[in-house]
Amino acid sequence: MYSETYGAFHLYLSPISCDPELRLGNLDVAGFADRLWGDIYFNDDTRKFTRKAVDPESPRTFVRFVLDPLYRLYSQVLSEETDNLKDTLAELNIHLKPVMYKMDVRPLLKAVLDQFFGPATGLIDMIVEWIPDPADSAGTKVSFVCDQPFFGSS
Repeated sequence: MYSETYGAFHLYLSPISCDPELRLGNLDVAGFADRLWGDIYFNDDTRKFTRKAVDPESPRTFVRFVLDPLYRLYSQVLSEETDNLKDTLAELNIHLKPVMYKMDVRPLLKAVLDQFFGPATGLIDMIVEWIPDPADSAGTKVSFVCDQPFFGSS
């Protein structure tokens, strides 16, 4: 349900689902992603992002919404308490076969994180979005490298 709703933004939004204090509602994903970086803090009282921390102990948004939930998930998987892990994974809509809970920690962690983050398409998505199409820029590159006109041009 969760990954179906947010699709491509699963990487950014998955850690948020670990934070029960935050309700997603109508979330501007691009705006939220911008607020993950830098000295930006989330104020729990006003439920808004600020540039100044209300409390000196407040974590930055990246730590609060990405790192802390990941640390909690890792610690749940690494602990030996299967019942607590099953409850946590059920809240995250991660379903494992009963035999998987008896696996060693490393393959269990891989199975959990594979379902948590979904398919690893981030690199391909970045290339498609930011790297120009070679066919579109081939003429410019060739004219920059060669000072002789190439075949087919006048």
